Amino acid sequence: DADEMQLLFVADDGAPPPRPCAGLLSEEEDFSGIFLADGSLGGYVKGLVTLPYQATPYRIAADIRVGANSMLVVAAGVSFEPDAGASIVNFGSLILNGTADARIVFTRPTTSTAGNYIACTNTNTGQARNFYNNPMTVDLCVAKCREQYYPYAMVRTDYCYCNFQFTNVPANCGYICRGNSSQVCGNSSPAAYSVYATGQMDPADSWEGIRF
Repeated sequence: DADEMQLLFVADDGAPPPRPCAGLLSEEEDFSGIFLADGSLGGYVKGLVTLPYQATPYRIAADIRVGANSMLVVAAGVSFEPDAGASIVNFGSLILNGTADARIVFTRPTTSTAGNYIACTNTNTGQARNFYNNPMTVDLCVAKCREQYYPYAMVRTDYCYCNFQFTNVPANCGYICRGNSSQVCGNSSPAAYSVYATGQMDPADSWEGIRF
């Protein structure tokens, strides 16, 4: 399906997932530590954490990092809606209990239309191209990055940064664009970047997914 990315993990013998390896906690911790204030997911998994099934998708708003000697177990039928730039980074154990009838589904973000707002972040790493223009507008930055085939246009005051990926570290963007008072161009101090889709490539294609 063009609107979904699916991962299916099924044990050959239908056996339950393996017991935690040495060093893991013997009892499950409260997994509220990976829940952000708005109910979305992000943060560090320590010890043994089970993510239970729920009818609505879990939104991954920031990186989920599974620590060494830790385990994240995802129940059958769980679905995720990762924000562009968010990842599940595994340094321990990750068990996805999907079955043929209850798959674990990663749904693509719907932010690929040119000019769509994606996020406000305080980090600008791995920038591929940038330029300055006074006055700056979101439309100008998006157009410049789009013509160079970059999926993300990041705006900060009168600067435009074109990227293939970005790290979503929530920040406060409130700087009004000099060229269009109805648009927001990141923030001057503390530094923040308004991230927009260029429409050149679906931002879901830049989601790094599950890394081992």
